[in-house]
Amino acid sequence: MILQSRQVLFYFSNKYNGDFKLAFEAIKAKEKLDESLLSYYLSLNKANFVTLLDENYPECFKNIYNPPLVIYYYGDINLIGKLPILGVVGSRKITSYGQKSLDMLFNNLDASKEFALASGMAYGVDSYSQYLAIQNNIKVISVLGSGIEQIYPLASKKIYNYCKDPNSGLVISKYPNNVLPLKDHFPRRNSILASIITSLLVVEGEIQSGTSITVKDVLNLGKDILCIPNRIDSKYKLTNRLIKDGGEICLSIDDIYQSLFRYGKK
Repeated sequence: MILQSRQVLFYFSNKYNGDFKLAFEAIKAKEKLDESLLSYYLSLNKANFVTLLDENYPECFKNIYNPPLVIYYYGDINLIGKLPILGVVGSRKITSYGQKSLDMLFNNLDASKEFALASGMAYGVDSYSQYLAIQNNIKVISVLGSGIEQIYPLASKKIYNYCKDPNSGLVISKYPNNVLPLKDHFPRRNSILASIITSLLVVEGEIQSGTSITVKDVLNLGKDILCIPNRIDSKYKLTNRLIKDGGEICLSIDDIYQSLFRYGKK
């Protein structure tokens, strides 16, 4: 078998379950490739995939630390770079205030403003915002911290299926097949989310949280942070802190549009 370079990346991505460091070290050490094992991995794989060496590998991924060697996906990969993308993050325990805030934003959409919404399918703010986007026929992108075939949490299966349809969204992961959603996968998932979005909307979050990690990734990439202000007696103090430190306050859908379309994207 004459191997293509992309097959080599696919092989090591599968062998090391999407772990960049392990796969990179194996390639660097010129670890021998088992062709029968490659054939097995190819037979297991159902998803589309794009490698770091492919022409259609999204440029934005090259801007993050340890860019994924392979991205597995279902849906329309061209959404990345095609539309402005609003990332939405926040607590997994969304409050009634958080829900009402998102309801207010999405109940006042301008049909002429086309954008996609990206989040992580998690409980709380992630899934609530994605369900609102689905209800309003917005393109939805889900970035997984598990294998591309591993729906996590299972309660978000409707979101996953919506994103699998090329006409309505995209679901992506750096992890192949049914790799489990391990704790250390989520910071890496967050860096991928940060790379694809135009702006980030922070709804609710604690100062030390997964949400704050995503915020740091987005700030490092020089992108806008939009914050829904919270009560001063709430434990979710992150958005107020960000506003105090210079983050943009978000009071209406127009604030989101201004951020998403300020560079002339339609």
